[in-house]
Amino acid sequence: MTVATKIVGSVVATFVNAVMPRIVHRDSDSVRPAMRFLAFAYVGAACIGLALVVGAAAIEPEFLQLAATTGLWLAASVGNSVAQRAAYRFLPANASRITIVVVPVIAVLAIASSFSASFQLETLLSAYAAIDGISAMLFLVAMSRWRV
Repeated sequence: MTVATKIVGSVVATFVNAVMPRIVHRDSDSVRPAMRFLAFAYVGAACIGLALVVGAAAIEPEFLQLAATTGLWLAASVGNSVAQRAAYRFLPANASRITIVVVPVIAVLAIASSFSASFQLETLLSAYAAIDGISAMLFLVAMSRWRV
């Protein structure tokens, strides 16, 4: 869990949080550069995720599912980070309310699934990925509706 969290957190902090302020700032008048960056960020996240899967397959196949789940969480987190920054710049201030329900619903589902005998670390990582992925999707849909 700690390794997956560090991988996802460091990639998002290093790439997205370092580059996005240069792309989306107070003088920005369009979301297009952010969406272009999101496409490149997804390609980068996919490459890192693929490297994780290949590395796990080569070193310890037992960790293959964990590596794949971490790669998916990385892609979801990158998407959420970019979409969130763009939404805060281009959507009304109250737009963040659309994601409020995501965390409690997924947390309840994760807690409920933890009582299952088949609950694994990958299940928890999938919950983190779902929180980021659904939040990103909601922000991106909201921006497309407001045509920013």
